[in-house]
Amino acid sequence: MNTRILRIIIPLICLFAIAEVSAQESTEGPFTQFANRLQWENEGELYWIDAFGPDTLRFRGSKSLRITDENWNLLPQPEVKLEISITAESAVVKNGNIRADFEARRGRITYLNDQDEVLLREAYHHHHPQFARQFRSKGSDHFELKVTFDAEKDEHLYGMGQHPNDCLDLKGTVLELAQKNTQISIPFLLSSKGYGFIWNNPAVGRAELSLTHTSFYAEYTKQIDYVIFAGETPADLVTHYSDLTGTARRCRNSLPVSGNRSSAITPRKTCCRWPVNTSGAISPFR
Repeated sequence: MNTRILRIIIPLICLFAIAEVSAQESTEGPFTQFANRLQWENEGELYWIDAFGPDTLRFRGSKSLRITDENWNLLPQPEVKLEISITAESAVVKNGNIRADFEARRGRITYLNDQDEVLLREAYHHHHPQFARQFRSKGSDHFELKVTFDAEKDEHLYGMGQHPNDCLDLKGTVLELAQKNTQISIPFLLSSKGYGFIWNNPAVGRAELSLTHTSFYAEYTKQIDYVIFAGETPADLVTHYSDLTGTARRCRNSLPVSGNRSSAITPRKTCCRWPVNTSGAISPFR
């Protein structure tokens, strides 16, 4: 009986091994190029770069060496083919109008648009090699973590939901990432440099949007997870964000006021608060 089981199991194991090797196209230094993914692994840290729909890159990284597939608030996106090239010293990943350049030693990432303009770059500190991606174990496969990027003083940052402050431009602020009375955290950052950034993590934490750095911190979570995309105008970025996370549902044609069925408010075509034209597209900012 045991011999029969082994005759069945051993060929299956061989098939899985062959499939895994075929999916792994090449390895150079810390980089591994898969069919549609770049992997970097070094000094107990692992991260993936994937396409997440057109013109979008998704970063997921952890020191547990396991990456989860939880999308949280992100919607499924059409599959897009990445352009990937790797050497022992560097790697490049491109998806439409956004590109990421990687350094092999520390895995430092620089995001650029299709005009070769830097959108966002991981921070670097001479005396703190892991400054850009910091992990502190909280037991099992959970961490207290922080990801940090370089900041430019002339950059303007918007979005992040509703916070009890009077700041339209969020540059120079520190925002708590938690839901509470008078505060609605929506971790979507819109930059004047032409990129949108979604911190895809429901953990309690904070966003530090200072003059010296831009960072996102989570108190207790499994991995770093964010999405970045480029756009020429704020309207492009907001439309792209809506494609990734969903749009508001349409309202009914009429709604009763104070329970009086004979009285109704003026019908609205949509519940969405963004300006919408007749074609359904979000209008540019004025």
